[in-house]
Amino acid sequence: MKLNIILFLFSTIFCFSQMKIEKVVKYECVSSLPLTLTIFEDPRSNPSYRTLMNDFVNEYPEYDPIYWTMANYVYPTADDAYNNANAYPRDRVARSVSFDISNPANFFLRLEENVFENQRIVIIHFQYNYSIQPSGRNNFEVIGCEIDNENNVYNLDKALFDIYSFNHYYEFSFYQSHQDAILERNPIPDFDWENYTVSNTVNSVYLKVKYLPSYSDSPCSSIFKLLLNTKEFDSYLPDKSYTFCGVPFKINGPFDLNNVYQFSNFEWYHDGVLKSNNFNVNIDAIGEWVVYFDISTGCRSFLTINVTEENGEGYIKNIRSSMSQIIIEPNNANLISGYSLDGIIWQESNVFNNSTDLIFSFYFKNNQGCVFGPFSYDVSNFFTFISPNSDGFNDKWDIRSNLKLEENDYSIQIFDRKGKILTEGKLKDILPWDGKYNNRKLASGTYWYRIFKDSVEVKIGSLVIKNH
Repeated sequence: MKLNIILFLFSTIFCFSQMKIEKVVKYECVSSLPLTLTIFEDPRSNPSYRTLMNDFVNEYPEYDPIYWTMANYVYPTADDAYNNANAYPRDRVARSVSFDISNPANFFLRLEENVFENQRIVIIHFQYNYSIQPSGRNNFEVIGCEIDNENNVYNLDKALFDIYSFNHYYEFSFYQSHQDAILERNPIPDFDWENYTVSNTVNSVYLKVKYLPSYSDSPCSSIFKLLLNTKEFDSYLPDKSYTFCGVPFKINGPFDLNNVYQFSNFEWYHDGVLKSNNFNVNIDAIGEWVVYFDISTGCRSFLTINVTEENGEGYIKNIRSSMSQIIIEPNNANLISGYSLDGIIWQESNVFNNSTDLIFSFYFKNNQGCVFGPFSYDVSNFFTFISPNSDGFNDKWDIRSNLKLEENDYSIQIFDRKGKILTEGKLKDILPWDGKYNNRKLASGTYWYRIFKDSVEVKIGSLVIKNH
């Protein structure tokens, strides 16, 4: 009888000394792995003893907080928690407990039943598994192409490659709204990613990034907003209007000098006929030329080039004349390769000497070898300067005008500022004038002239004499 009682008592003590451990596993997404963990007494902080108790009860609702109390101590092991020994030091000022951790982080708390007799103790084992938040680029700009006036197309596959290159750790999904990304509903089908076509009023998509299950069991995910935009590529082909005069010439396709965008797979068409698959094309006809090309953003675009018939207009800005020269002023001298009076004999210079004609006619030739002309200009002029120093330039004063013609009976007076007549007579006899009075040079200064027809004044003007 005594032996049975001893055995019963030993069995009872062994039963009550067994340690009951309940485990709570949490996953935490962080930007970098922490080295310490702090648990606060203030229930408004997280994690606090209050939030830890809530997490525990959510998984083990049988431990009603009305009947169970969590002690405000944290222990490194289950045995320590059970024996209420070696708790981590408390910071009584900050009302918190901080301790070093690794990944995963393990710590233990003590749960006591709210009874006076036969009190049960439950040890809570918390395990925090930390995972680095999936990285990405918020507000990354996806450049697409316009399809028409209402829709644009974007290559989301290309955008993923630009952001992540060859990343084998993540799985991706696209959504039209942030809420859809959170709830993982209505994903954009992956077969639409390469040519994602939407209204031109849509300016963003949302990318959700998670770890591949084969790489990590972490539930961490990130959501990034990608901006949808289109870009005009007209500026990468600055000249889109050309003229054609019968001599074929080559033009190049679009090119980015800054190497931000790359263009490839060119197709040149004229009147619907494929003319070239190269970067350049031989322009050999007037009309509309279209070049299609792939862009490194992942879409295909096109530009239109208009070629019109060349007529020579726009090359010449002005014609100037001096006493014995005609100067042709081009808008762009680099576009003209030669000038001619008859279209046969050519010169590179735009200046023609020893020309006294009132009507000047000339030809010019552009860089493609096209000849234009004749162009005729009235170069009549009343010059206002004379420098009689025998250097061959402006040594005499003359005019280019029909007034000098033999059949026109005009006369002239030239006088100084005091009104003294220096020379007078028939216009055709007096001009060109050498700037002398009684065969002597006149002083530098301003002089005046009057031209008459049958004693009626028809013109008055001034000229400057500059003697060196």
